[in-house]
Amino acid sequence: MNNIWLLQANKNAIKRRTTFSIQILVILYVLLLLISQLTSPTVAYFDDSETVTITISTGAEEQEELMN
Repeated sequence: MNNIWLLQANKNAIKRRTTFSIQILVILYVLLLLISQLTSPTVAYFDDSETVTITISTGAEEQEELMN
């Protein structure tokens, strides 16, 4: 009877250790992914262009028109 209790206690201890080990591994994996994403350069870029042509008149041109 005592042996059955010890076997059951040993199984529970192994299960707890295994569960704890898996949790630690998952946490480490998530941390590794997070750090790699935070430290890697971005690949985003902006590639949109439009050509605009305008004429800016100066005050001197307006003065010439007024004098003529």
